[in-house]
Amino acid sequence: MDELLKMPLFYEGINISRLQAGGGSMASTAPVTHVKTIPWAVYAQSVKGHYELWVNQKRVGRTAEGGAFLVPANHQMKIVHHTINGAMEINWLHIQCTLFGTLDILSLMDLPLILSPVQARPLGEMASKVRALQKKTPTLESILESKKAGFDIVRKIALLGTPRIGKESPAAGLERLRPLIEGFRGNHDKLLDLADMARLVGLSVPRLHALFKSTLGVSPHRYFADLRLKQAAIQLMTTELSVDAIGLAHGYDDPFHFSRNFKKWSGLSPTAYRIQREQPGA
Repeated sequence: MDELLKMPLFYEGINISRLQAGGGSMASTAPVTHVKTIPWAVYAQSVKGHYELWVNQKRVGRTAEGGAFLVPANHQMKIVHHTINGAMEINWLHIQCTLFGTLDILSLMDLPLILSPVQARPLGEMASKVRALQKKTPTLESILESKKAGFDIVRKIALLGTPRIGKESPAAGLERLRPLIEGFRGNHDKLLDLADMARLVGLSVPRLHALFKSTLGVSPHRYFADLRLKQAAIQLMTTELSVDAIGLAHGYDDPFHFSRNFKKWSGLSPTAYRIQREQPGA
């Protein structure tokens, strides 16, 4: 993360694009299970009781009382809530921090999935602060305070993670790719071919491909194809637009083609993905 901070114009290019906090108590004499995949990173603290967690169908482990889990965006989660004496207290946060409008900052690092109570405590306190701010009538002061809290949370999460550093300097690579990454914002309905992409950033096609792989870990085509689906996922979770309209807005003229690609990417059909909105918190 420190390497990224050296980027020219980094500060004007970074934004908290999603910040939602919640929590409270739940009562149940039996474990409660949620299965979900959402387009934002999830922090969830078991203040009382504990969580048992699977990520992408692999059991990760369980949180201690006061501990938490931290899962990046677009990972399938199976979350089992275990109460103590029929009660559980939880504290959760959904967050996304983007660079150049579309690049998820937290996707650039490997994050610990289970946090100890000591690791979880500062993030839990920040999540509680955000929840209190979001209960207030919005004012310029409360909005700015919430944004500040969001950046503080991203910083804390980044300190827990390990940056994915390839052969290229992440800062240099991202700065060179900025016209492509930033240009995708608001242009989800089409994909440039490799020659057009390379021309836009003044590179040969092989050099562009190598730069994407070393900086972002995927090919240019895969990056932008996945990004279209990520943007579609956000619309499924935050708007009432029809599934067909969302697919069309992201370049899929054929609803079946959109549904098939979305399910291959997320593990769920667009309709099933949207239904997850009805599951509370974490």
